[in-house]
Amino acid sequence: MRLFIYRHPCGVRNFGDELGSEVFPRLLPGVFDDSEGELFLGIGSTLFDFFPPDAQKIVLGAGYGGYTKAPLLDTSWRIYGVRGPLTCRALGLDPALGIGDPAILLAEGTRKPVQKRFSASFMPHWQSMERGSWSHAADLVGINLIDPRRPVAEVVEAISASDMVLSEAMHGAIVADALRVPWIALCPLDPVHRIKWHDWAESLAIRLRPQHLAASNLAERLEVQRIGRHTPWRRITRALPSAARIARASFIESAAESLRRASKSGPCLSDDNALARATARIHDALAAFRRDWQQRRAALLS
Repeated sequence: MRLFIYRHPCGVRNFGDELGSEVFPRLLPGVFDDSEGELFLGIGSTLFDFFPPDAQKIVLGAGYGGYTKAPLLDTSWRIYGVRGPLTCRALGLDPALGIGDPAILLAEGTRKPVQKRFSASFMPHWQSMERGSWSHAADLVGINLIDPRRPVAEVVEAISASDMVLSEAMHGAIVADALRVPWIALCPLDPVHRIKWHDWAESLAIRLRPQHLAASNLAERLEVQRIGRHTPWRRITRALPSAARIARASFIESAAESLRRASKSGPCLSDDNALARATARIHDALAAFRRDWQQRRAALLS
């Protein structure tokens, strides 16, 4: 069975997607190999409609993010649990299957205390890091920047070392919440990334209060307004170099001010009992999967 980890065609390895490779091999040792006949869909908005119809799809915690049409669930799908209530509604599933995001189990393997070094840290979405000027904006207001393209252990350590995390990346908030680090949700600049936040938040009875972010440069503004979708933004900014240079300082100042305002909005943390219930639901789903897996192996060996 292959643990499915989504990787963007550009080759970027994103914190939220890579979490699955940290969590599930530890919890399910000996289960995963390179077999394409069975796919395990765990952490991430990976319930796509393009998986091979003859492959068995095992779902334990993955969510539907609206990046493709909703998949048609037939006998090739086995659902142990999905990320939250919005995924259940989108796929026509029993609401009881909205167990939560398994990324919260990362905290169980994070025992070593970390000294706090940052009063506030900011994690952009990885695409914002690719096209934006967020390192400059964060520097301007004295907020530590966490790059979601860095290795998982490095990102987790930086979250743990923060008194508070502002996150445009959903899994920045999920992991901060699991580690009991207060967090502030930043509304993703690209609307396509927003729905999944509510799916996770509802699984923990969190009332989201996402704060506004301002684009950090001209390229980012063009991209999120879809102007750059048909005429690539790099081509536009190359064609208008003087305009891009003149606007650069203004964009960065505006983005920095949006970070500063967001940092004053008051952080969030899920209720301890809600987090414990979600953790128990995910462990119950893992136990059910292990029983089925062991029964199948025993049948094959008999």
